Amino acid sequence: MSQEDANETRHGDSVAGRLSRRTTLFVLGSIAFALASLVLALEFFVVERIPLLTELELEAAKKRWQEHGPVSYEMDIELRGAQPGRVQLSVRNRVVAAETRDGRVPKEHTWETWTVPGMFNTVETDMEIAENPEQTIQAAPGTKWQLRCEFDPKLGIPRRYHRLASGGPEVYWRVTHFEAQ
Repeated sequence: MSQEDANETRHGDSVAGRLSRRTTLFVLGSIAFALASLVLALEFFVVERIPLLTELELEAAKKRWQEHGPVSYEMDIELRGAQPGRVQLSVRNRVVAAETRDGRVPKEHTWETWTVPGMFNTVETDMEIAENPEQTIQAAPGTKWQLRCEFDPKLGIPRRYHRLASGGPEVYWRVTHFEAQ
């Protein structure tokens, strides 16, 4: 092989190496850009915007419910997370008259859970646990709970609630229908 042929071979390898590196960097950059775009699109278009829960907001919502909440109402609730489903509830004079969960009647001792006061109890209990889940419920070290809730501005009903737990079950509900009777 002549010196000239050897130089051409080395030059060709060097160009191929540069193209290969450039192509690899371009592909990796494109993938990173696509992933970042996907995350931003999901965040903007899919993730529900529910405000972080505060003690002040909870107390104000409970007060609105006590002052303006009806004693009789019909309510439908969508559940997601660890135990997804649908709850339909009928309350008369502050007492549950009927409840179904996914078309079945659950045990009567559980009915109070999905009343508005029962939902407030759940939120309050979760707030206590969220302060220190490791100590309160013997959760794994490092477990954190983030609580988000949106309350009805007039009646105080917890319309949407989301408990995100690292290392634990997620809880989400959304009131899809509420009608005072």
